[in-house]
Amino acid sequence: MLKHIRFLSFLLGSSCLVAATANANTADLAVLSDQSAKITASQQWKCSSNISVNIDTADATFFEVRVNDLGQLFGAALDQLISSCPSLNHVSIYGRTNSVEVIKGQSKKSDNWVLRLDQSRLTKDALSIPKLIKTFDDLANMLEIFSPYRAVQGIDKTSGYMLFAQNSQTAVRNLLADPSKFDKFIEVTTLENNEDVRRERISTALSVVQLYEPQVAQNMS
Repeated sequence: MLKHIRFLSFLLGSSCLVAATANANTADLAVLSDQSAKITASQQWKCSSNISVNIDTADATFFEVRVNDLGQLFGAALDQLISSCPSLNHVSIYGRTNSVEVIKGQSKKSDNWVLRLDQSRLTKDALSIPKLIKTFDDLANMLEIFSPYRAVQGIDKTSGYMLFAQNSQTAVRNLLADPSKFDKFIEVTTLENNEDVRRERISTALSVVQLYEPQVAQNMS
């Protein structure tokens, strides 16, 4: 079950620039005047009880530090949607930065159109680290988990990133606390017939240790 779910409730705002522009694939429903965020729907969307929209932002921190603007933006878009589709009763929301999904949310007519955001994707990923990282071989998973976010503007200033870094460091320190785990890792890795693969596995593990415990990593090399 998700924890620390944020519940955001806003009045319909008027400081958004409601756009009538569209391209072949999407239609802009609302755009902030500073162009920092916009809400779009598929150009082919049809009036129904459920509609999905994307909130595209220039910076991932938008969903945490500009909640008032987020409320005004969504309010303006919702006004557009309801005007075009009176039968609407549920909106699924996908928050993105640099085309990477960073958060999901929803708003329901039965809930008075309160905008409810889930935990960010990176927060969920961070919470999974204690279960995922049990051996030095598992450290590669941390790099894979974070890979989609590398190009996301502002991700390193979000609470999800802070939790990810904290849990990653704890996982690394837990492994280092038991020297036998590294010895076992080297022992198992040396059984790999492909020398390139063997070197890559060791190099990847040490690169993660280097991120969180650089001095220890130097002694392990």
